[in-house]
Amino acid sequence: MSSAHVLQALCLLMVFSTASAQHGYMHDTGEEWVNTWRQGFNFQCPHGEVLVAIRSYFSEKEGSDRLCAQHGYMHDTGEEWVNTWRQGFNFQCPHGEVLVAIRSYFSEKEGSDRLWNFECQRTPYDWGEPNECWWDDINRAGLEWSSVCTNNGMVAGVQSKYFEAVLDREWQFYCCRYARRCPYSCWKTSDVPEYYKEEGEMVIPSYGYFIRGAQTTFSGVLRDRQWKYILCRMTDFDCQFENF
Repeated sequence: MSSAHVLQALCLLMVFSTASAQHGYMHDTGEEWVNTWRQGFNFQCPHGEVLVAIRSYFSEKEGSDRLCAQHGYMHDTGEEWVNTWRQGFNFQCPHGEVLVAIRSYFSEKEGSDRLWNFECQRTPYDWGEPNECWWDDINRAGLEWSSVCTNNGMVAGVQSKYFEAVLDREWQFYCCRYARRCPYSCWKTSDVPEYYKEEGEMVIPSYGYFIRGAQTTFSGVLRDRQWKYILCRMTDFDCQFENF
């Protein structure tokens, strides 16, 4: 097999890994996949595991793209998470959806790291398709930071990389913008989690609010973060400015 074929196979995965459950996007194939059409993805086996199978599903009408398998990790928490300990991850909502819920679980013995889980929801039907989506600025590990999607975008995904040297992660939001939509009535949640090292959970309080970004504080002693998520409503007209 040529190197080109190897690269193609790696990009068009449906992956199975021992001792791991699967969780992902349902399409008309009736199966779960790691990606949705025309979206990037990042897949890593849990530490100590290797790939054992590769499958893909082709669609010409979807940009001659292929589906891959979403892979969820089962830990001793008894729940599924998008990452395993000390591993990077890339999570993107299906096209036309945005984040509506975020959960995390802390472990000091696992490098003061957290497991993460995200839920998405379709935007209102009359919004149509997003005009554009992009990865916003990287927020560095070991630092406090505040990040809001530029160009009046909303958070539709997250990617993160773990750094052993600081026992922390860098973060980057995947943002999507819709025409004739501008944020207003924005506010910050209380700290999530309420105390360092606790399990964290944030769910938007009601339909019509959307996540625009977050502000975080980092404890150099406890090696953990607290998050204040920035939530906004969206207008039904264009803005001539970028709003908080």
